[in-house]
Amino acid sequence: MKVGKIRHETIRRIIGRGSQKPSSTAGLLLALLLSIAVGGCDGGSPSAARETRPATSAGSTTPSTEPQSTGVSSTKVQPSSVVRIAVPSDGSSVPMITDVKGTSPKLPQGHQLWVVVQPASAAGFWPQIGPIPLQSDGRWSVKAQIGEEAQAGMEFNIITVVATGKQAIDAFAQYMKSCEQGACEPLYGALPLGAVRQHQITVRRS
Repeated sequence: MKVGKIRHETIRRIIGRGSQKPSSTAGLLLALLLSIAVGGCDGGSPSAARETRPATSAGSTTPSTEPQSTGVSSTKVQPSSVVRIAVPSDGSSVPMITDVKGTSPKLPQGHQLWVVVQPASAAGFWPQIGPIPLQSDGRWSVKAQIGEEAQAGMEFNIITVVATGKQAIDAFAQYMKSCEQGACEPLYGALPLGAVRQHQITVRRS
């Protein structure tokens, strides 16, 4: 026997005791109790039944399956907003001192644009003079030294980098200070924390 049927019969026996004709008050009580019992006739409470129904109203609290934005700005630059190198072209031959030009989106306040040169077959990053200022239309340019006199024929990577945090900004500033004092040394290992790679090309020294 179903739980709902047991509840109904029990309620009827309780109300029916002592009289074949229940008073109007007893009738109201019976109706009230029956309505409560009907809500849970399958063994579940009315609130539980409501929780299993799919939400249809605009005010539903049912979790959405759509991806939600965190509202947190990422320091990583998206592919659509990469600081690109326009000159020289990838795979071209370049002199030791060459102009590197490109375009950039507007950078967040406090971020800096740098160009670094890396021997394709050796370790170390050589930051060029920077930070590089952006023109109002997003264009930028810098003179870069591609290797030494004796390195003609070697390949080098030219990389645009955005320094997004204090550690990266301080590392590049310290490098420039060392160069001014005649003690330039490349940045070995990985780029400083907060230095986000943007665009890389490979050129050959002429």
